[in-house]
Amino acid sequence: MSRLRIFSDDQPDAPLQVLEDHAAIAEALSDIGVHLEQWETKDSIGEGASPDDVLAAYQPEIDRLNAKHGFQSIDVVSIAPDHPQREAMRAKFLD
Repeated sequence: MSRLRIFSDDQPDAPLQVLEDHAAIAEALSDIGVHLEQWETKDSIGEGASPDDVLAAYQPEIDRLNAKHGFQSIDVVSIAPDHPQREAMRAKFLD
């Protein structure tokens, strides 16, 4: 399940909008030039899979996006809600 919470810069503790429907999330992100896709989970990927395993499982999809958009790098990030450094890691991707 995906969730998008949209905040105002001057009220970072109060979300303006919370979206959980994939189509609504994709539409909101497209308004700011972000393309969102949802892929089926690969059977070969289990809990605790390494970043390399995840990349290998989704290589065809990655190659398609790289060819279409010319991406130069890829990140695999897994952050559980109870991760002790979740907020710091989130901040890194927001900056």
